[in-house]
Amino acid sequence: VRDQLKAGPLAGAYLATDPLGHPAVVQVVARAVTEGPARREALERVVRQAVGLHHPNVCRVLELGQAGGRLFLVRESEEASTLADVLRRRHQ
Repeated sequence: VRDQLKAGPLAGAYLATDPLGHPAVVQVVARAVTEGPARREALERVVRQAVGLHHPNVCRVLELGQAGGRLFLVRESEEASTLADVLRRRHQ
């Protein structure tokens, strides 16, 4: 974890680096989102679907984990590729 991106009473987000050195965001899921088994299962189902989604215009979701009783989501960082980077690659 390199920096805190967002803080608040319900959730937070942290800029991190994955084991391969790529930027990633660790986003803490608000407790209210996972309150009760049905809500938690719904979130887990949506995240599983998102992990399988690969589109150049969508930030990839990498995994869902748990630590200290809180769920967290790991996703690509917006830093990973800017629109200018994408356009530059397309026109090369």
